Amino acid sequence: MAALPLRPADPGPGGSWTAALAQSGLDERDRATDRAQSALSQLANAITQLARGLLDKNAPAVNGAGMRLRDLPQELAKARADGAPAYAGVGDTLPARLDELAALAADLLEARRISPAAQRLLDRAGAANLDQLARHAVTTRRPSKRT
Repeated sequence: MAALPLRPADPGPGGSWTAALAQSGLDERDRATDRAQSALSQLANAITQLARGLLDKNAPAVNGAGMRLRDLPQELAKARADGAPAYAGVGDTLPARLDELAALAADLLEARRISPAAQRLLDRAGAANLDQLARHAVTTRRPSKRT
């Protein structure tokens, strides 16, 4: 049987080893919210909500997913400002393309919600050209807020 490490010694009378950890700043850093993880979780949850809403033909769920995606670029920007990691072989964990795709999906879902013509267009579209059709539907049906 392997020997387990001993508990760290108390730093002195009245103190504990956990107090030393709290004073070092490591405890606060480890308890801080990871904005990158939070933003990616929001993305995953919105996609899951969208998929289930489409499968169940639940328009409020689909619209709610669109609203969640609308807020995502701001959350991703905050996460990048905190310093999201990049890994060798993986690259940037929060690429700017995620912002573009979240905004595009939100625009697409908004167009679907407000325009029956956009809904019919999307119903006829195949998955291969959906991105192009979505961009066209959004630019022709909704005035651009981005200038």
